Parts: sequence; C-alpha cells; structure tokens
Amino acid sequence: MADAPRLKPQTVTEILDSSFRLYRENFAQFLGILAILYIPGIILQLLLTGSMSGEILELTQKAHATPGKPDLEALQKLSALQIGQAGLVLLITGITFPLATGALTRAVGSRYLNEPATVGSCFSYIVGIFGKYFGTMMLNGLVIWLGFMFCLVPGILFAIWFSFSSSVVVLEGLGGTAAMGRSKQLSKDNAWRIIGLWLIILAVNLALNWSVGAGLGVALPTLVASPVQKLVVTQGVEQVVSMILSPLFCVAWILLYYDIRIRKEAFDLEVLARSMKGLPGPSLPPSGPPGPPSVPA
Repeated sequence: MADAPRLKPQTVTEILDSSFRLYRENFAQFLGILAILYIPGIILQLLLTGSMSGEILELTQKAHATPGKPDLEALQKLSALQIGQAGLVLLITGITFPLATGALTRAVGSRYLNEPATVGSCFSYIVGIFGKYFGTMMLNGLVIWLGFMFCLVPGILFAIWFSFSSSVVVLEGLGGTAAMGRSKQLSKDNAWRIIGLWLIILAVNLALNWSVGAGLGVALPTLVASPVQKLVVTQGVEQVVSMILSPLFCVAWILLYYDIRIRKEAFDLEVLARSMKGLPGPSLPPSGPPGPPSVPA
C-alpha cells in the first residue's frame, strides 16, 4: 500500500516548488508519456515544414516582386498552400495533444496521490474516455473563444471559470457541461491564484523562448545557409523545448487543482482517512474506461 500523500494548503510559490520536485521524481514517466505522441507529431510537422516552406517562400517572393502590384494568382496559391499546411498541422495536434495531455494528467494525478500509474494504464484510460475528454475540451474552447470574440472581459472570466475542466474530466470522471460547472465551482474565489499561475507560466515560456531564439539566431547562420533548413531547425528545437517544459506546467496546474480542493473540501483529510483505513483514494475514477450506469432494482 502506498504511503498517504503529503497534502496541505500551499501558496503559488510552494506549488511551483512541489511541481519541480514531483516532475524531477517522475521525469522519465511524465516526459515519456508526451514523447510517445509528441515526437511522431513533431517529425510530421517538420516534414511538412521542410516540404512546403520552399514553395511558400517562392510564392511569397513572386507575389510581392513588383512593389504596389501584387501578383493575385501567386497570392491565391500562397493562401491555399498556407491554409492546407495549417489544416494538416491542426489535424496532427488535434489527435496527439488531447491524448498526450490527458494521459499525462492521469499520471500526474496518480503520482501526486502516491497511487500506481504506468504509461500503458494512463493511455488506456484516456483512450477509453477520449470522446468525453475531447468533446469537453472543444466545448470549453468554443465558449472561451466566443467570450473573447464578443468582449474581452467575458473571455477572461470564462477562461478562469473553466480552467480546470479538462482536469475534472480525467480526475473526477465528469464531462461536458458538468465538468465545466465543476470547474467554475472550484475556481470561485480563486481567480487571482489562477491568474498568478498563468502569469508565471507565461513569463517562463517567454523567457525560455527568447533565450532559445537568441541562441539559435547566433548559432544557425554558421551551421546552415538555407532559409528552409533554418526554419526546420528552429521549429524542431522550439518543439523539443516545449515538450520538456509541458509536463512541469501540467504538474503545476494539477497541484493547484488539488490545492483548491484541499481548501474548499478538506480533500487532504478525506484522503488521509481513507489511507489509514487501507481504502483506495477517492480522487481518481477507476483505471479502466467507465462502464454503463447501474440500474436500480
């Protein structure tokens, strides 16, 4: 039987410290979950970039060869090519991203509570609920996007309310509007903590992207000459850095989710009581896909 997890209310700084520690202790597993799908996805995206970027650059130069007189035919071909490239990238990420992040969420939630988790069991679980998980993410994104389209403030408000929707699907088994309602309930009175963690994640991303971009700007001109090769190498390095950092941000977000449950629902006492009785923790649904609802006799 696993030891009872060390659950307690934490500040945002303490959550970040715990996130680094949990990621370090489970580095191979967390990164491996993403790598299984991210690496093939990155390779496909780089192949697309390498095969299509040359023609895109050529059409761009042709379309604007004469100042003030754009080549309309070249512009049409350029737009169609760019739309096609974006559609293929969206298709790749639309499959790999939900599966990888869902499996990672399952693994982080289990390991934080000292429950067993394997790469296979995490993927098996997320595949079993993929329809519910993907549908909730789509609905969640649509509502937030509409909020930003109509007015900035509702968009920000919706983003805060529904920031835990995907975590709720994986860690509590709810879906759709039920998961979004549960996320709204958890986010109530915690807006500034959510925004604070967002800002920290954004700052870390910007700092690292700037550092990587600056380093590549210095190194690439001496290593490769072709603009297409530079684009492929730059995109590849940025994707790998993002893959390495993504588990850390996922861990931090899930730890904030649990921290809010501890503060609102005394979740730590519930887990401790069940652990002392030798019962399984109440946080995660069963490892297999949910079965059909039971029918009262």
